[in-house]
Amino acid sequence: MERLIAFLLAALLLPFSPPKNQDTCVLRAMLIGSDAFVTQENTYPVAQNNLKNMQTLLQSDHRRYQDISIHYETITAPDRLQAEMRHVFAGCDENDISLIYFSTHGTMTESETGLYLSDGSAETLLSPQFLAHLLSDIPGTKILILDACNSGAFIGKGRNDTDLFHPFIGDDIYVITSASACEASWQWQSTQHGTSGGSYFTALLTDLLSGYHAADGNKDNTVTINEAFSCIRENIASSTPQRYPEDAADFPLYTYSTGTVTEQPAISGLTFDDTLLSAEESDVYFSFTVHRETQLYYQLVYYKEGKWDFDNAAFFHDTQESDGPLLPGRKQRKLSLAPQTNEDSGYVMIQLFSVEDEVPVLIGGRLLCVQPSGGSMQLQVETADGFDPCAGEEMCILVSHDTPCALSVTVRNASGKSIRRLAYAQPTRPLQFPSPATTFYWDGKDNQGRMAAPGKYYIQVQTTLGDTRFTAESDPFVLHTVSEEK
Repeated sequence: MERLIAFLLAALLLPFSPPKNQDTCVLRAMLIGSDAFVTQENTYPVAQNNLKNMQTLLQSDHRRYQDISIHYETITAPDRLQAEMRHVFAGCDENDISLIYFSTHGTMTESETGLYLSDGSAETLLSPQFLAHLLSDIPGTKILILDACNSGAFIGKGRNDTDLFHPFIGDDIYVITSASACEASWQWQSTQHGTSGGSYFTALLTDLLSGYHAADGNKDNTVTINEAFSCIRENIASSTPQRYPEDAADFPLYTYSTGTVTEQPAISGLTFDDTLLSAEESDVYFSFTVHRETQLYYQLVYYKEGKWDFDNAAFFHDTQESDGPLLPGRKQRKLSLAPQTNEDSGYVMIQLFSVEDEVPVLIGGRLLCVQPSGGSMQLQVETADGFDPCAGEEMCILVSHDTPCALSVTVRNASGKSIRRLAYAQPTRPLQFPSPATTFYWDGKDNQGRMAAPGKYYIQVQTTLGDTRFTAESDPFVLHTVSEEK
């Protein structure tokens, strides 16, 4: 994880239908974290607080976890992890659900990909292949959550190529990562309060699921993996979370009882009029609801030279109504962005923090995509030669684009008929690739959620700059099935 010092020098924060037999389904969790490292920067108390927040979240799940095992800087080698996992998940059967969470440093290089297991004195790297091997020994359904830099590499997502091979393929596992393969996963630490700190991803995950349950879009007392992922990805701007599979159907990640909903947050209902801007626009419009008196702060961070420029972030107090706290009610705001340096397009991160009793709480944020007002666009799209969705495989779609823009991505069959719309005017996000690009993933299903027929398909991508539309198409690829000869 990259280190980010909190500006305020204080702590920040974020009817059930089980897929198995409800009477026999047992839930267990194993939470693993490290803050002290041999070869990496120490992050104390980020992982420690992440584990506490995850433990609190799972303890409030209405299904009741039978066991939540905490492992903070006690596992320094893969064989030790194997022994602990065998102990924690002993007795699991095919009806059970097992959740495994990591908060640590991650890495991806040409020679190795992994998560660091460390206690500050001993340190080893846990590979995706070995972790997948350990999970394969656990009967039932597994949920793997990775909060680490480059964690998307564990499922091959967010890379600058179309190779999507990873060892977690299967219908009994769900994976959520805090960042893409080529990204940092950002954290904050307080220089004033030594026990304050955490990661943006886990803070949002635990806050959006618990408490006021903002991630439960249909308010049915169950937050599915799809609901949680969509809400987190919308609210986190510093990285691009990834998941496998792309469609987790209605699998529940968290459940709650209406009577156990905790106190309403000071601020909720954050809504932006638009997160796609042109170079001619410098004003951002958004609104939110204040439920009780609170201070509100904004942080604006610009993406420069391939990374977020936190060192020069703009941090300021909302004083539109007064220098004191905001009063309850629906609020509408406008913020003006600074001109982009040496270019007329780029990315900007806006984060909102409410402050009560001198403790800031991360409300959420948005990634703003500022595209050029006109000009030319070098648009290209690449895919692999084929994939087999019936075997759990997905197709990676790599779209190259000169500048930030909004992309529409459509899967078409050999005759040109639209089979699946993967994105419509979706603003791009910054990924740390050698050149600007965006990845999309197709699981082989059509717009009605049915598996597409075997055969040849291609990808069509469109974007618009000013009054000019640009279109690119991939070479044909093949959708296989397990029953046919590849």
